[in-house]
Formats: sequence, structure tokens, C-alpha cells
Amino acid sequence: MKTSRKNLSFIFVLSLILTLFVGIVPVQAATAKSGKVVVTVPNITLYVGDSQNNSTPITVKYNDKKVTDGIKYSTSNKKIATVKKGKIVASKKGTATISVKYKNKTCRFKVTVKNAALHLNQKTLSLQKGTPYTFKAYANNTQLKATSVKWTTSNKKIVSVSKNGTIKALKNGKAVITAKTSFGTAKCTVTVSAHQHTWVDHMATKEVARTVYHDAVYETVTIPAVTKLQIQCVSCGQWFDSLDELEWHQVVDTNGKCSGIDGSLTRDVVITPAHTEKKLVKEAYDETVYDTQTYVDYQYCSGCGQRK
Repeated sequence: MKTSRKNLSFIFVLSLILTLFVGIVPVQAATAKSGKVVVTVPNITLYVGDSQNNSTPITVKYNDKKVTDGIKYSTSNKKIATVKKGKIVASKKGTATISVKYKNKTCRFKVTVKNAALHLNQKTLSLQKGTPYTFKAYANNTQLKATSVKWTTSNKKIVSVSKNGTIKALKNGKAVITAKTSFGTAKCTVTVSAHQHTWVDHMATKEVARTVYHDAVYETVTIPAVTKLQIQCVSCGQWFDSLDELEWHQVVDTNGKCSGIDGSLTRDVVITPAHTEKKLVKEAYDETVYDTQTYVDYQYCSGCGQRK
């Protein structure tokens, strides 16, 4: 399926807008070759002020094997970028050519150094008189230490600001808070009013685990009586447990005195009487259950939407 130039242009513009909106720092890798020497840099665009994107390592390979010794580095402009321990470090906005020499082979590539985009977590802010607020400053996506930023206010009588970026609304009106660094500035307009906040609880839920102990389960069962069958010698009245015993008695024990009459009477003799017992149906066990708990995760003003 073919894609028209118009669609390609739209996709490019859309991706650019998303990049700017999200604040993603683009990464550009570079590879330079000279004979069997290959030099790779994961990022040739560096940013002053952005500690996460202020430097990039240099990888040198010879015959596809990484080497670390015997390498000479140089830069065309030390004020823009320098090489320290195999890593390019940005110093100032501009461009510089980095040279990597190994076994008399030199690889060169161009590095672009830009100033990081300084921005605050708020561009405009509305506060009630007497309310404090602490700003967060970012260089691209990297949060800066508040004390590394110089904070000023356009009107100290309306909004004061401390060294760590904490402001306090003093008087009704407007003031501009400015955050300044060596690579850029960012501003926020603060409006102070006598608005009386109406705080409303914002409810949320969470699952909380707890352990429930279950006792063993038993049931009562009835065990029937255990009996045995006995046979009586009708001649003498003696009881025997089997027919063989009876015949032995009639013929041998009595010398045939009881043999004239066959035993015909029987009875059941109880060996173990019927009784009840407890039978284990289910063993004791622990069970983890989850309860849903409701709590206040924050409060917001129903009038202006500010949170606390």
C-alpha cells in the first residue's frame, strides 16, 4: 500500500507535536569507521543542564572486539564539549568535532550541544491569600534541585519566593515568578485572590489483605456394633464360635456323648458395641482475603479545582 506525501507530512508533524508535548528528548546515535576501527556514540545531541542527557559514552571496536586502552581522544572546541574517561561531556551550546584515534586510524563525528528546555510544573497558578506553594523545575525531563535555580518574584508584596522555590501568597493581585539557570529561564504567573476554597473530599478505594483462620471441621458418624455368630450344642448347652469347633466337641471332647443331637441354635454375640466417633472432614487452614477500603486520597476546591 502506497503512502502519499500528504499523509507522510501529517505523520511527521503529529510525531513532532507529541514529542514537544510529552517532553521527550530525541536520541541520535552515530557510527564512524576507519579501516578495522569502528567508533559508536549512542547520542550526538547533548543538553546543557540536563544531567541525564549531558554526556554520552564512546565505544571503540577493533576487529569487532571492544578496546579501552591505547585510544586518543580530542575535541575541536573544548568550550563546547570535552572527552573525559571515554565519555563526551557537554559544556556550552554549539557544535564540536570529536576525534578518536586508535592504531593510527582516526574516526571523527560531529556533536551538537543544546541548552535544555527549562520549564516549571505550573505556567499559571491561582492561590488564596496566605497559601504556600512549592514549584518544581525541570531541564527537559530531568527534575532539578530547587536550590540550583535562582528564584525571583516581580512583586514581593503580592507573592514572596524562597531559595527552594516555595512561594507564599501575601496580597491580592498578580506576580510573575521567574526561575533562572545558566541555560534558560521559565516563568509562572501567580494570581492571588480572596477566594474562599470549598474543600471536597475525593474518595478512592484500595484492597487491603488480611488473614482469616479456619478451624478444622469434624462430623459425628455412628459406628455399628461388631458381632460374631455362635452355635450351641443342644445336648450340653455349650456355645461354639464355629461348626468345626462344635463337631470337635461332640465327637472328641465328649467321646461322642453329645454327638447324638446336632446343634441347631445360633446367636449373635456383640464384640464391640455400636458407638459414635468424630471424623475429620476438613483440616484447619489460613486464608488470605481482601477487603475494599474507602479513603480520602486528596481534597479539591469545588470552586477553583485546586488540590491539597
